[in-house]
Amino acid sequence: MRDFHDGEFCRGHEFFSNHKNIALLLYVDDCEIANPLGSKAGAHKIGLIYCTILNLPPKFHSLLSNCYLVAVYNSGDVKTYGFNPILQPFLDDIKDLEKKDFK
Repeated sequence: MRDFHDGEFCRGHEFFSNHKNIALLLYVDDCEIANPLGSKAGAHKIGLIYCTILNLPPKFHSLLSNCYLVAVYNSGDVKTYGFNPILQPFLDDIKDLEKKDFK
């Protein structure tokens, strides 16, 4: 096995065994834009959500050219509102793409 998709779970799972589906891996990271020394302190902390496409061969998973920005948000908003309102536009776009027929 070289990848998650090579395992028994993926081969037997309806979503992962369908080769028309695209699997995305989301990452969340914080950065302090006014303090170059770290992300722990400050009112100017932003969060970044980005993703990689897991359908590509494993050697491409960690390449910057396969890392796509999904959202930028104020990190304090997560404590106040949670991740749902931040991720909702992304989820709406994914749902719209699911409805389209790309032949």
